[in-house]
Amino acid sequence: MFLCSHYVSKRLTIQYTDHADELSRTRSTPASDVTLLSQHNRSRGSTLHKLSRRLYDSYPISALRYWLYTPLVASVTIGRACLMLFYFGALLFAALYRTNIFVNPGRASGIAVSQLPFLFALATKNSVIGLFLSVGYERLSFFHRYMGRLVVLAANVHAIGFIYKWTQAGTFTQHIQPAEIRWGLVALVSFDILFFFSLSVFRQKVYQFFYATHFVALIVALIAIGNHRVEYLPYVIIAAALYVADRILRIVRSRISTAHIETIPEIGTTLVRITRPRLNAGWRPGQHVRVRVLSFKLGWLGWVDVHPYTIASAPLAPYIAAHFSSDPTSPAATPDVNGNDYGELVLMIKKSGDWTHKLYDIAKTSPSEKSLGGSGTDIKMIVEGPYGNNACVPLTSFSGAMIVVGGSGISFALSAIQDLLQNASPVQSGGMSTIELVWCVRSARAVKPLIPVFKYLLSQSNDEALMPLNDTTSEDTQTQTDEPFFPPGLSLQPGRPKLSHLLEEVIDRTTARLPDEKAGDSGEGRQKTFSDANGVVLAVCGPGALAEDCRRAVGSIERWKKEAVGSVELVEE
Repeated sequence: MFLCSHYVSKRLTIQYTDHADELSRTRSTPASDVTLLSQHNRSRGSTLHKLSRRLYDSYPISALRYWLYTPLVASVTIGRACLMLFYFGALLFAALYRTNIFVNPGRASGIAVSQLPFLFALATKNSVIGLFLSVGYERLSFFHRYMGRLVVLAANVHAIGFIYKWTQAGTFTQHIQPAEIRWGLVALVSFDILFFFSLSVFRQKVYQFFYATHFVALIVALIAIGNHRVEYLPYVIIAAALYVADRILRIVRSRISTAHIETIPEIGTTLVRITRPRLNAGWRPGQHVRVRVLSFKLGWLGWVDVHPYTIASAPLAPYIAAHFSSDPTSPAATPDVNGNDYGELVLMIKKSGDWTHKLYDIAKTSPSEKSLGGSGTDIKMIVEGPYGNNACVPLTSFSGAMIVVGGSGISFALSAIQDLLQNASPVQSGGMSTIELVWCVRSARAVKPLIPVFKYLLSQSNDEALMPLNDTTSEDTQTQTDEPFFPPGLSLQPGRPKLSHLLEEVIDRTTARLPDEKAGDSGEGRQKTFSDANGVVLAVCGPGALAEDCRRAVGSIERWKKEAVGSVELVEE
């Protein structure tokens, strides 16, 4: 089932789906960028913008982008595979150029150590590489894992080459006596521990154990490498400096806050509101924070766990969390002492593991008359971030937006829609005129607690075509949702959403609402070209199957329609 709600200037469409098997593995993370990066809009209607968009959306470039983003295995696309093969080829060439590992096994160690600064830079949350590429750390993690495996491989090739050479000469015992050689063996064992306990089975099942072994082994490895060969010290120092700098920045970007937690039983979610101090600015839609709960109620080591969650509210937005409950005295509905009407940082944490189940139980077993689920309490937590979503072009720079999310991806959608309603440019200048949200969920019951939120967002629409919100709805909708207050502009439909059809509708509505005085006849009798058209963006946050459907939907749009609206771009969170 899918729930649709639409804005036309701004029009919101929300849809739900009951394909639980295909959409069961939804993402609550980020989707994910660094706060130090300034958010900037692209120029609208400028000659440079038109030329760059025309080149970017030209057939050869568009076909190449579509091909590079085609998935091969799991999250590995053709583009990522090409990058990984190129990197492997470069290291292999460096290792075997005019020599081999048995004649000169020392070269493999030099290659491994030379990659340490890059390996550490990719591992840090405040990544220098991510800063230059405008990419969040979570988008670089796949290459960090791949590079780490090649570094471990090079270290083992180096060791095996010398062991073979010394064994053949019968001098193995004598050669391992010096301290620097023994330090090399320590470094080798540390590398192997790093590799073995970083396998997905350990990361997903016993994350704390993985983290502890990773932390200890990398410290031992750096010390051992520095004592193994003096000439490797510069690489060790750079890697250690990157790690220490990241730790310092993470402390600087952390705040100890009081959060009010309560349950949303219909969707098995814990609603988290950072209340003291109230955090209401400093992030962009799509960014996430890493939270650590300072409570032994989660277990003796529960306070050690750090979990990333997408922010569900927009910066400097009104109190959207208050619309989860009709109680005006709810903590989220109470302005601060200075009379500031802006809201707060809101998280929606879905039950998906031991830690999240324990957090939900804490909120559930603490009675509170002011909370949505009849329960709730205040807890202390450390909020670190924000991170992720380093996109240079924000969603507000487009003329139309279609946001497709699955399950807990609604956190990203709520934040993005609030930001679009607040900060999008006027329609008269080619700004945001159409917003469509497609929310894929397992059951229609998941929609009920968020209907007040959707009503509030719909009320922010300035479209005269939308009927005033009232408490009437169709008989079919009432049957599906058992909700007597289903607002106009919100539609609920069973089955899998036809994304290509919905995207075409968004393009048509966006094109129709652009200023007529800016339009010109294309000569084909079937389209208009607008000088102020800034394109339509399809943003998706959900499982891989949903992202692939969105990619196909963008690829199915005819060229003349893309040109009429400026461009059609896909953004994956």
